[in-house]
Amino acid sequence: MKVQSQFSARPAMDGDGVNIRRVADFNHTKFDPFLMMDEIKSDDEQDFIGGFPPHPHRGIETFTYIRKGGF
Repeated sequence: MKVQSQFSARPAMDGDGVNIRRVADFNHTKFDPFLMMDEIKSDDEQDFIGGFPPHPHRGIETFTYIRKGGF
């Protein structure tokens, strides 16, 4: 497999103040079928304790990959 492009994640905030790093492709289809990729990577509980309150797409088209820990 050949790497075609590389993208850098940028610090962002989502949900109820969850600190994430996001790579987004809202205007192109380079990530098709994905719209964006988020990473939550922190040992500080305050970075993600607010969670993601109910919203229209919660749990419908979300793919979660956990390398360590859980939710």
